[in-house]
Amino acid sequence: MQPPEASRPIFRMTLRWFLLIVSIGISAGLSSALFLWSLDIATSIFTRNPQLIYGLPAVGGLIAYISHCVGSAANQGNNAIIRGIKGDLNRVPLIMAPFILVTTLLTHLFGGSAGREGTAVQMSGSLADTLLVRFEIPQNERTHYLRAAAAAGFGAVFGTPLAGAVFGMEVSKDRKSVTYQNLIPCLVASIIGDFTCSLTGIGHAQYALIDIPKISPMSVLWLGLCGIAIGLLGIVFIEGQHFLAKVGTEKPFGWWLRPLLGGAALVALTHFWGTNTFNGLGLPLIADALSGNATPLWTFAVKLAFTVITLGSGFKGGEVTPLFCIGALFGNAFAMVTGQDPKLYAGLGFVSLFAAAAKVPLTCWVLAMEIFGPRLSLIAMLVVGIAFLVSGRRSIYAAQWEDKLN
Repeated sequence: MQPPEASRPIFRMTLRWFLLIVSIGISAGLSSALFLWSLDIATSIFTRNPQLIYGLPAVGGLIAYISHCVGSAANQGNNAIIRGIKGDLNRVPLIMAPFILVTTLLTHLFGGSAGREGTAVQMSGSLADTLLVRFEIPQNERTHYLRAAAAAGFGAVFGTPLAGAVFGMEVSKDRKSVTYQNLIPCLVASIIGDFTCSLTGIGHAQYALIDIPKISPMSVLWLGLCGIAIGLLGIVFIEGQHFLAKVGTEKPFGWWLRPLLGGAALVALTHFWGTNTFNGLGLPLIADALSGNATPLWTFAVKLAFTVITLGSGFKGGEVTPLFCIGALFGNAFAMVTGQDPKLYAGLGFVSLFAAAAKVPLTCWVLAMEIFGPRLSLIAMLVVGIAFLVSGRRSIYAAQWEDKLN
């Protein structure tokens, strides 16, 4: 029996929705798996050959040249995805996917301090928008699929599908985006992306659950002070990165001189500290901070400097994992100074600095529960919320504060 005419368009739209969301999730999972596999190789090569750091200035010039060749559209990073979600008619170019993959791997291969979320989200958004063009998806539907692509990329690269789904809704900084209507495609795409990535055998970092101490007025005071301090630290990270990104841009040769000088500064810093601990993602530093053992109080500041110089100079990669690292190190240091539980505060710093810098507090709240256990929910909500509010109208994603595009 044929369905009535009035119901056929709804059926076709539902089927198309399902196929597109599944395709977006699978492409995000496979591209993230390829990236994580390649990143692991690049990190291993640098770890075995730390002298590669001396090639970082030249690689900075190479990345600047590649960036200059591919054009501004592919250079917008996560801002291109956010603008698309907000209604920008300009498409996210397909060239962005291989461009950000290659340049991020070069950054890590030669010792830059960068992350991975930006690469995964940009690859997912680029592939998704190319698919949407192929199927002639109208603009009013495109925004929903781009949210799903951002969710799938985030969920796949970190192995956190719930946080990924919220990230897809929240990253555009549009309050109307956080709805059940948007949650379903973001959640489905994020789950499929994470599942697809895991099927390839790619693993993710696992962290132990955090025990919650008995809450008292004094402990709430220390938690509030920690949230304020992390919010201020987020301002330092954001403003430092934006300042370096603007330096020399008005000069005729600024586009290649800035990464060259930034790479040289990173070589000098690495040589000064005599270790490559602060290069790369910083996963060993995160493990140390979350172990509950004391870490040097100044460690977070050094990692922050390495990351701000790397990203502010034009090297490629995400900000999130270094923010996890800096936040965890700061939380550990804060706990040591104030006599609190270093493991607890490292976990809170892990998620709160990301909330302050990227303006995604709900994502970070869900992330805290997904990584460290649901018992952290109330404490995480307090510290994440304070850090988010203290950092104000600043973000590592400039497009969040732009007017909605039509």
